[in-house]
Amino acid sequence: MIQGEAILDSLLLVGSEDPKLDKFLQRLGYQVIQSDGKTPLTEVLTSTTYDMVIIDSRANKNLVEFCEFLLAHESTKTVPIVGISESPAERYNLKELCLSKVELADAPYSIGSLAARIATQLRLAKFAGTDARTASLTEANAALRELNKRFGKELEEARGIQESLLPKELPKDDRFSIAASYQPLNEVGGDSYHVAVGPNGKLTVQIADVTGHGISAALIGSMTKLALAAAAKEEPDELLTDMNRLISPQLPEGRFVTVCSYLYDPTNGQLVSARGGHPPVMILQRASGKVLQLKAEGFPLGFLPDSKYKSASASLEVNDIALLITDGISEAQNRAHDTYGLDNIGKSLLSSDPSWGAKEILAHVLKDFNKF
Repeated sequence: MIQGEAILDSLLLVGSEDPKLDKFLQRLGYQVIQSDGKTPLTEVLTSTTYDMVIIDSRANKNLVEFCEFLLAHESTKTVPIVGISESPAERYNLKELCLSKVELADAPYSIGSLAARIATQLRLAKFAGTDARTASLTEANAALRELNKRFGKELEEARGIQESLLPKELPKDDRFSIAASYQPLNEVGGDSYHVAVGPNGKLTVQIADVTGHGISAALIGSMTKLALAAAAKEEPDELLTDMNRLISPQLPEGRFVTVCSYLYDPTNGQLVSARGGHPPVMILQRASGKVLQLKAEGFPLGFLPDSKYKSASASLEVNDIALLITDGISEAQNRAHDTYGLDNIGKSLLSSDPSWGAKEILAHVLKDFNKF
């Protein structure tokens, strides 16, 4: 059997400085042509036939004038246009012209939602010829269902990769018990943790939280795991210093990673911790009935490339507890808009039974949190 190749929709990107959008559209099966800004626009438009033009006015482009030019040009007058703008005045002026071929998107945008609008406009144009306004709602919904199916597969694969980076099993030792709970807010996210026992028998634990959610946060979470492996330091302050040095040049602007690390020596109960913009290690001391917070200060990873980190320490006795969380717990609010906070976590730890192991204590804390 001879099967012909599918003809890809051709998209012209003008003024876009977002490489993620380009790559994402290509992964969805589109042929993306990026205008270099140097070649005359008339030459760009006549050299190839485009199914859509996407213009980002943030790169010093006049969206109104550009759309009028495209609609007047012979090769693009029937081509749908997606205009991206962060200017309310610009969007208002474009709406005043009643240009039916132009779909407006606000900046900053979500890549997923923008891609959905692009797919919908392409499908409308295909089934409605030169008048997209007469296209049926059924076809628009079909386009969205097709795109959602692609997104679902991408998210499923991303979640599988992310979960593969988490520990397959936790260390077992007669001198301590350890438990973990991982409940991401979305299908994928930027939270992660690492637990291991070093060659000297010390327990090393890290927890990290990437700003934002979704696939991009998950990718940065993977980068954080690689930085952890590459740093190969044992002492928490040295480990975070090296991780920050390695990951800072790789992070996109505006992104950073909060992290906390501790090293526990089961031979003497000594626990040393360092953190970068993350909630502190909380320690329940059974004998005194107090909950301590190891507040070693430090910037999140990616904030400053030459950041240095300090350490704090405490001594754990039998039945004492060390707890690491992300701010998804401490900053969660109930219906009265009260924040759960570290104090409530401390009260939950204090109400735990000294005979419980790590799993029972963790379940007790989460039960109290969910009740709140």
